[in-house]
Amino acid sequence: MNVRERERAYGEFRRVLRPGGKVAFYDVIASDDALEPYYPVPWSQTAATSFLMTKSATIAALEAAGFTCEVWHDVTAEPIAALGAVAAAPPQALSLAALMGPRFGEKVANLSRSLREGRVALAMGVFPVAP
Repeated sequence: MNVRERERAYGEFRRVLRPGGKVAFYDVIASDDALEPYYPVPWSQTAATSFLMTKSATIAALEAAGFTCEVWHDVTAEPIAALGAVAAAPPQALSLAALMGPRFGEKVANLSRSLREGRVALAMGVFPVAP
């Protein structure tokens, strides 16, 4: 989400993985409609440090780096209700809110709204090293 040179990162993953190794991820994916999320979001204050890729661009970048798509699940619907509960929870000394700072509620609300409006999606994937 906030790695500018994702293709290079995927290439490094491939370089260090043993044969039979896999990349597994849970990531925010850009809309095919090129809609920006509402900022700030948990990974970025502004669009200047947000580098989302679409599903097709993510798969293409991983395949170009030497991986094959074994699993791809769109899991967007699952966390929407949970995000509201996280944002409404009372502050704790050790929590995600403490890590993200005073704008935590706004970041989670913007992510939730962006998910509901289809501006971004959440995906889980497993990509083994190509044979």
